[in-house]
Amino acid sequence: MPSASEDSAAGHQNPQASPVRTCNSGNSQHENTPTNGPGRVQHLEVPSPTLTSHRKSSRAKHVRPRQSLTPQQYIQSISAHSSRLLTTSSFPGNNYVDLANWLSQEAYTPTNLHHDSTHILVVLHELSSNASDPQCFTENDLEAFRLVQPPAQGRSQLLFVRGFLSPEWLSTIGSKYMLDPEFILRHLDFFAGSVQRHGYGLPSLASTNSNIMRLCTSTIVHRDERFRVNHPDKLIRCRREQREEMSGYKRQLRNQAKCGDSLVREFSTIDDKHSLVEQWMSLCVAKSAEGWLGVVWMDQGKDLAVSPRGPWISHLQANGFAFPVIQHHPKMTVRNTVNIAPISPNKDPLSSQSRLSISNREREYPQSGSLLPLEYQSLLALVDLGRRCAIDPKLALIPTFVHAAFSQVHLSNLIEAQISNEVDALAVGAPHGSIENLQYLSNILERHSNHSNDALKALSNLFEHQSDQGDGSRRLAEAMNTRIYPGLEIGAEGSLPVHTSGQGTYSSPGLKDDYRELLSRSVMLIDRCSMGIQTMMNKAMVLESHKAIEQAEDLKKLTLLASFFIPLSFVSSVFGMNFRIMGQGSLAIWWFFAVAVPITLLSQMWYIWDSQKFRAWRKKEVLGKRHSPR
Repeated sequence: MPSASEDSAAGHQNPQASPVRTCNSGNSQHENTPTNGPGRVQHLEVPSPTLTSHRKSSRAKHVRPRQSLTPQQYIQSISAHSSRLLTTSSFPGNNYVDLANWLSQEAYTPTNLHHDSTHILVVLHELSSNASDPQCFTENDLEAFRLVQPPAQGRSQLLFVRGFLSPEWLSTIGSKYMLDPEFILRHLDFFAGSVQRHGYGLPSLASTNSNIMRLCTSTIVHRDERFRVNHPDKLIRCRREQREEMSGYKRQLRNQAKCGDSLVREFSTIDDKHSLVEQWMSLCVAKSAEGWLGVVWMDQGKDLAVSPRGPWISHLQANGFAFPVIQHHPKMTVRNTVNIAPISPNKDPLSSQSRLSISNREREYPQSGSLLPLEYQSLLALVDLGRRCAIDPKLALIPTFVHAAFSQVHLSNLIEAQISNEVDALAVGAPHGSIENLQYLSNILERHSNHSNDALKALSNLFEHQSDQGDGSRRLAEAMNTRIYPGLEIGAEGSLPVHTSGQGTYSSPGLKDDYRELLSRSVMLIDRCSMGIQTMMNKAMVLESHKAIEQAEDLKKLTLLASFFIPLSFVSSVFGMNFRIMGQGSLAIWWFFAVAVPITLLSQMWYIWDSQKFRAWRKKEVLGKRHSPR
C-alpha cells in the first residue's frame, strides 16, 4: 500500500516557507534552491510475504516512520523488480521492463518540439480548515518541489498532476511520497507495447484496487458542417483509419510526450458532427502514521493543439470546439461561500486565472477538466466540503468523481440521441450502415459501463472498506453537532446545507446512487442497441423474403413462356428448312403444324400435371412434419 514518508526532525521544513509559487499569486517569482547532495544509499529489505500479518500486528503497537528514498533509489527499486524472471522468482516483473527502461534513461529528450514552460504541472493543496492558496509548480520548478515536505502527522494533502510527467518528475514524486509503482504502471499502460510485456495482467484483482483508482472523463467535440462526413461508407472508413492512428499514437507517446502534455486514451467518431475524446484520472490514496495524501494524475494538461497529435486534431481544426462539462447542484448560482470573491469582469470567481478574451482563444481548445486543480479549493467551498475535508480528507476526492460522472451524463445523452435517430429511421427504411453504427455505439457503451462499475467499486473501497472510515465519520458527525463550521451556511438562512445530510451529489451515498444510475442507464442503452440491431436484421430478412417472392413470380412467367417456345424450337430443329415453300425440300408446310401442335400440347399437359403433383407432395410433407411426434 502506498504511503507518505516523513523526513527526520533535523531536515523537516515548513511547507509554507518553501520557495514556491501559489496559484493566486501569479506575479510572485520563485527561486531555484539547490538541494543537498545525495546521502548514503539505504539498503532496502523487501518484506517476506509470510511476515506480513506479524508486522501489521506489531505496527499497531509501535509505528515507525517509513524510510524515505531518493529518486535514484526509487528508480533502482523498480529496475530491480523488473529484472526478476519467471525462472528465478514467483513474482516476475516483466511488466515493469518498459517503465524501468524509460525511467532509467539518462536524458529524456522528447521529439515533440512544442514547449510551454509556463504550464502549471503540479498543484498541491493543504486540506485544513485554514488552508492557504495551493502551491503550483511548473516544469522548471523541480528543485523547489523537492523542498516541499510530505504531510506531517495529522495533516492531509491533495496533489494534482496535470498531464504527462518526465522521468525526473515522476521519480521525485514517487520517492517523496513512497507511491506504489503499480499506480504509475497502470496510468502509463501504453508503455507495454507487446503481449510479452504486459502478459494480460490488467485489469487485476479487485482487492488490488483498494488504494489505486481510475476515472474516465469524456469530452464531446463538435465540428463545423462544412467538414462533415455524410456518406455512411466514408464514416465507417474514417473510423477504421482513426483506430489505426490511435494505435500509432500510443506507440509514439513515450518518445514524443513531454511534461504537461495532454494524453488521449480513446477517440471515437460518433457521427458526422460529433466526436468523443476519452481521458483518465488516476487516483492514489496514501495513508500512514505521518499523514494522509491523495494523488490525482490527470490526462488533461496542456492544450490538445500543442500536445502529441492524434486523429482528433483534424476534427478540432475543422472549426471544431469541445463542449464543456456542465455540472449542477442545488442553488449553485446563489450560494455564498467564504472562498469566492465578488464577481469581476476580468476575473472568474471560481477560477484562479484571469478571463481570456475570445481573440486569444481562437486557436485553442480548452477542456473543463484542465482547470479543475486550479479551482479545487473554491469548488470544495462551493459544495460544502472545504472544512469537512480537514476532518475526513477522503471527502476531498469527491469532486473528481463528480466531474467524471457529469461527463458520463453528457456522453449518455449524446449516444441516446444517436440511438433514437437510428431507431426512428426504421419507420422510413433502414439506411445503409445503421447496424454498423449501433454496434459501434454499443461498444462505446460497454466500455463506459465498465468505467462506471470501476468507479462504484472505487467509492466502496474509499468510503467503506478503509479502516479509518468509522473514525472519520464519527469525528465529522461530532464536528457537525458542535457547529464548528460557520462557513457552511446558505446565505441568510443559517441552516446546514443539503450536502451535509449525506444524500447530495457531493456525498458518498448520493454519488454511489448517481453511478448506479449511470451504470443502469448504460445497460439500458446497450439493450436498446441490441434491440435496434435485431429489428434491423429482422426487417432485412423480411425485405429479402419479399425480393425472393418477386423473383419467384418472374421465374414462373419465364417458365410458362419457355413451355411454349421449347417445343416449337425442338420442331424447328427437326425439320430445319426442308419445306417446299422454302425451296429446300419436298415437305408441305402443314407438316410443321401437324407435329408442333401435339408436342406443344403434350408439354403443357406435363407442366400442369407436374405442378399439381408437386403441390400435393409439398402439402403432404408439411402436414407430416406438423403431426410427427417430437
